[in-house]
Parts: sequence; structure tokens; C-alpha cells
Amino acid sequence: MSMLRVGLFLTLFVTGSFAQSTYNHLDLFSVTPANVQPQGTPTLYASSVTRQIDYRGTDNVIYSFNTYNHGFSWTNLSSLGHAPGAAGDPAMGYTSTPQNVVAFRGFDNHIYRLAAQNGVWVTTDLTGSSNPLQALADPSLFASSVVQNVDYAAVGGLEQIYRYGTSGSWTIANLAPSLCGNAPSVSSALAITYTSLPENIVVYNGLYNSNGQKWDLFALTAKNGQWTCGFITGSLSGNGSVSPAPNSSPALYADANIILVPYTNGYQAFEVQSFVSGGNPIPVNLSTASGIGVVITMGNPSIAYSSSAHYVAVRALLGNQSYDDIIVFSNTGQGWHYECATCATNHYPYAASDVRIALYNGNPVIAYSGVDGHVHLLYKGPSPQ
Repeated sequence: MSMLRVGLFLTLFVTGSFAQSTYNHLDLFSVTPANVQPQGTPTLYASSVTRQIDYRGTDNVIYSFNTYNHGFSWTNLSSLGHAPGAAGDPAMGYTSTPQNVVAFRGFDNHIYRLAAQNGVWVTTDLTGSSNPLQALADPSLFASSVVQNVDYAAVGGLEQIYRYGTSGSWTIANLAPSLCGNAPSVSSALAITYTSLPENIVVYNGLYNSNGQKWDLFALTAKNGQWTCGFITGSLSGNGSVSPAPNSSPALYADANIILVPYTNGYQAFEVQSFVSGGNPIPVNLSTASGIGVVITMGNPSIAYSSSAHYVAVRALLGNQSYDDIIVFSNTGQGWHYECATCATNHYPYAASDVRIALYNGNPVIAYSGVDGHVHLLYKGPSPQ
């Protein structure tokens, strides 16, 4: 355990007790020929048609686990698309099944798009093609049949590279300076999605100077072709509350009615909730609402949402352990609850990375890299195979 974690543990306590996990477990290395260990956080995509988990291997190659309801396969995507080495975690999505898109940062700080079109994988250097700013952090990706959008923190701003359709030309925009004069600097991963096309939302953990250096969540929203910008945590958010400053990158969910931004401050998990129809953002303390109390939350959260289920997953250090468990906050209409998803009788592998959560047939599925060097799934309901 690091000195930082020791110090945190000495000053914090855990008020919750952790019951037997109700999640099932699948080691993807045990059901495929996978033999290259992961580094960083894997991606996760789940639908009734396919489940896919991509990860960067210790050899800096992008690998993929994929199933079309007949068992997982393991594929070297970088080799198929003749892609350069990846310097960070991939982002992944689908324009339409099975048109898969992956974005990642190379060692030259360029952003690359690795995509399957009609069964052929192609790599495109999005940064080199039109000379936008080089990347400081891993990209975020939104992909649909209507638009593909890759955003990333860059030297001198926040770059957005997008195109409409699957074969249109790429457009580059430097969002922060050109659209928001008060936008704070960004040097970490950011979250991007759409409420309804083309209503674009970007959220990130921004650094600004107000009585010294300070972090808060900052949102840029495009509506009716116009961008608006502002803080959604802290004293500058205008929501009438003092939301704790984040120490994580945010997650993001949005649809035509609601915008949800979970984050952590290192001790508790929070979520900022906004309604598309208007009004100030509302902060919710998930740790207090669920009854878990104070735990040492590590890394960045992930969110999965539907009209009947709301999940936020994050890794956390429980008790006097040296490794991270996975905590899931859930609200299925009966208020907020928490569960230690890895706390099985035969303890599931501890997390060595952040987690990703998605819904498959209405049930949660979680992907993560374990301390055993394998990629794992935790799930409820039918097996994601």
C-alpha cells in the first residue's frame, strides 16, 4: 500500500458493511486464447447483438474480446488495421452493428481512429490529417450512424474532431478558447455524449485560478447550434450548494430529458444531475444516499442508465486491504443502494484499473483489469457470452 493510501486510511473510516456479492464472474482469459496482459482500463460496449471489450496490452497493442451471442473471441485489432502503438487507453463505440470504431492516443501524441467498415479495418491519423493540436490525454469517443465525435485535451485547448455520416469529411474545432472565454484548462480525460442529435455535451475536470489553483467540473453544451459553458460543481456553479471539488475525471450520461455526471472526491461518490428542460444542476451525494458512508474511492467512475435502472461503479479501498474492490451504487426506483461487486465468498480478483459498466438486457455488466493480469467481467442476469 502506498504512503498516500496509508495516510488516507488512518484518517478515514468505513461505515458500511459488505454483504455477499450478487454478481457473477467471468475471466475472459479463461474462455479465449488471450495471452497478452492488459495495462490501463478496458472499454465496454453491450447490446442485445454484441458485447465487446477492448484493451491496451502490455505490448501497446489494442486487443478486443467480442461475442455475437456465441462465445467470446479474442482479436488483435492493431494488426488488422496496421495501427501504431497505443500510448493510452482506447475509447470504443459503434456507428451501427457491426461497424466498430476505436480511438486512441499514439506515442507521437496524435489521435488515431481504428475502424471496421464492411469487415475491413482501417487506421486514420486524425491529428496529422488536418494538423489540429496534439493530445495531452486519452480521447473520448461518441459514435452513431449519424455522427462520430472524438474529443481530447490538447496543448492549448480542447479539441473536437467530428463528422456526420460514415464517410463525410472531418471538421476540427478548438472548443474551450473559441467558444468559452472562461473555460478552465484541461489536461485529463473528458466525457462526451449527445442528449439528442446534434445536442452535444462535453464535461471535464477543469483547473482554474480562484484563490489559488482549484479543480471543478466544467460543462460545454451545444443546443440549437449555440454553445453554452459553465461550472457544474463548486461555488461558481450557481446551484446554491458547495459541491466538493473532484479528484477524478467525470463520467457522463445524457438523453433528451436528463444529464447525469458522476465523479468522486477521493472519499465519497457524487453525481450532478441536470434536466435538459432547464434549471440549476443538482448535486447528489451517492455515498450518503446509499448508506455506505466514507470509503476511499480510487480512480474514475463509470455510469449506466435506463428509465428503470441507474448504476454508478467505482473502485474503492475497503478496510485495511492493499488492493481495490469495486463498489456499485444503484437506484432501481427504490432509492440508492450500494454493493461490493467483488466481495464474493471466493473473492473475485481485485481491480488493477478503473471500471466500465454497461447494461445488457437491462442488467449491469462490469469490465475491469484485475491484479492477476486478466480482463474480467462481473454481471447480473444472463451471461454476456
